[in-house]
Amino acid sequence: MSEVCSIPLQGQVQGGDDIEFLEAEVSTKYDIPFAVVRYSVSGQKQKTGLRLDLDKQVFIDHVEGNGEKQQTMNRAAREIVKVLGVVLRPSPGNVYTRTQ
Repeated sequence: MSEVCSIPLQGQVQGGDDIEFLEAEVSTKYDIPFAVVRYSVSGQKQKTGLRLDLDKQVFIDHVEGNGEKQQTMNRAAREIVKVLGVVLRPSPGNVYTRTQ
């Protein structure tokens, strides 16, 4: 079993200001309140992801840019946490559930 679960974000989390959120990676081995969010800027997938604190609903890492980019990041952080909450909530048949 893989120690990382990748959850698609495209079509579920609104980007903006040339940022698109592609997927979130969470640990299936450890119950830690962090995710790594893969994203693209101007259509170019970035080599590194952004660390997201799931408890505080904020990105630990930042992208270069203006205040609009930061507003996009702040809004998206809350949306991503909601998506992950729905996907990772234990339920019968949920392939992403951590408690296996």
